[in-house]
Amino acid sequence: MPQIPVQFQQQKNILPIYQSGVCAKKMQEFVHCQQRRPADNNIIFWKRFVAEFFAPNGKKSFCFSLYPRTKTRANFPLGGMKKCDICKKNPVNGYEVCFDVLPRLLMVKYESGLLEERLFTDIPCEFRDPSGYIVLVCKKARRESLFHKFHVVHEGSIRIVFSPYIKICSWEFCVTRHEVFISRRHLVPNVNQIGDAISKFRDFAANNNDNNNVAAEEFQESSSKLVAVTQELAKKLEVPMLDDYSGFAKSYVRCLQLSEVGNFMKDMIDFSIRNKIAPIESLAKFPKKLRIADHGEDQLQQQQQHQNRNHDLNNSGRNNGHTPGMQIGSSS
Repeated sequence: MPQIPVQFQQQKNILPIYQSGVCAKKMQEFVHCQQRRPADNNIIFWKRFVAEFFAPNGKKSFCFSLYPRTKTRANFPLGGMKKCDICKKNPVNGYEVCFDVLPRLLMVKYESGLLEERLFTDIPCEFRDPSGYIVLVCKKARRESLFHKFHVVHEGSIRIVFSPYIKICSWEFCVTRHEVFISRRHLVPNVNQIGDAISKFRDFAANNNDNNNVAAEEFQESSSKLVAVTQELAKKLEVPMLDDYSGFAKSYVRCLQLSEVGNFMKDMIDFSIRNKIAPIESLAKFPKKLRIADHGEDQLQQQQQHQNRNHDLNNSGRNNGHTPGMQIGSSS
């Protein structure tokens, strides 16, 4: 079974020396390591993978609040993310996945038929805040998910927060749009058959003007074939395994939704304990639209510091660093 590369592993309790561009390099290691996943896609590998790259309180989130299509919050009944640090929407149409669920989510992603993922970004902007956390922002990101007969392209922005130990505390992908592209080779046979059928109809029309003895049975047979080929082509243009709203595989979306249920229940239990009320009463009083954060007060203050620094991304401070634009072979 493939192992996490030794050079990627860090000794615990040893704070690495920060160097400009180290987090951009870590992101490359993160996505390249996924390419070397085992053939059986086992959960043990993904647990080791998440433990290596994510902090114990790490999370991953997807925001769809900037989507051009008009959708109601019925797509995200539990409220999903509390706030998006990229688009600043609050509350957010999206999903948030905690550290414990990430291994299962990664395994489900590749079980859904996904062959490979590619990540293209503009020049990442990396800076370190006073608390020691490092923020990596890619204002333009393009993620391509390759399946057997089609591929899906998501476009948006990525914001990653690393701990002083260069572990991922949060990975945010604010998606602005997505498109589905079906393989041309998958459609060409049907298109050629439709072209042949149209040519036959033209011949029938020409012969019918000169000769009224055109066989009605042959014409009807060609019509039936055209209808059948057209219906087959229409089915190929549909991708039933994908969620129409997010462009993710439906099994992947179900995993995200189950994660949200778990997050909701955990927050409600904390609410019940904090207010010393019974479970049924806490369910009635729990503020669903304002999910209770499961992070400490110090971490919330650190996140606020990250948000206050976003407007300075284009300025080169004392600790700022820039790395060239990149294409990454695989991403999550």
